Amino acid sequence: MGGCCCKCTPRWANNEDVVCAYIYEECACFRKRKYVLYGAGKEDSLWNLPSSQTARSLVEGDIFDPHGIPISIAAEVPKGCCGYEMFEAAVEGLEKEWSPKMNRQLEPYGFRVDGFEWVEYRYISNGQGGGHTQPVPHFCIRIRATNTTERFANQEELKDANKPSKRLVPPRMTTTSINSQEEGESKYM
Repeated sequence: MGGCCCKCTPRWANNEDVVCAYIYEECACFRKRKYVLYGAGKEDSLWNLPSSQTARSLVEGDIFDPHGIPISIAAEVPKGCCGYEMFEAAVEGLEKEWSPKMNRQLEPYGFRVDGFEWVEYRYISNGQGGGHTQPVPHFCIRIRATNTTERFANQEELKDANKPSKRLVPPRMTTTSINSQEEGESKYM
């Protein structure tokens, strides 16, 4: 899914900050629909590090829930001509209903999620006489790393901005009248 025989980069991984993806798979023969993790097969993958386990459990708690929002959004995608799944609607629904909440939870761990869809064209053989190319739509939830250095710098700035300021207030000025002389005395003597 998302790869090809030439070992090129899958379409979902074309951005540098993409760590891995949970690709939605609709299995045939009445097997359940599910997301499958791709791109985190190596032990040193950022998604497999001990520091990422809390973030990973937050995401997988929703993604692997058979009645969760990500599964229901992907399963209820409108179909186009010839059963073609229009995963653009799934990306839009995910970005509206699930991603903002999940991104708020993942922010302290340096990750964010987004929906992504793409189409691959596969050759379908008709036997001896040739065949045709058929579009095959795909949908996934990508895990992306955020710039943690920049994030922590912004948090420090926010903390400093929310502290009460210790600005110097000038001392209260007392006004003295020009006519401080006693009444009755002349200015010009």
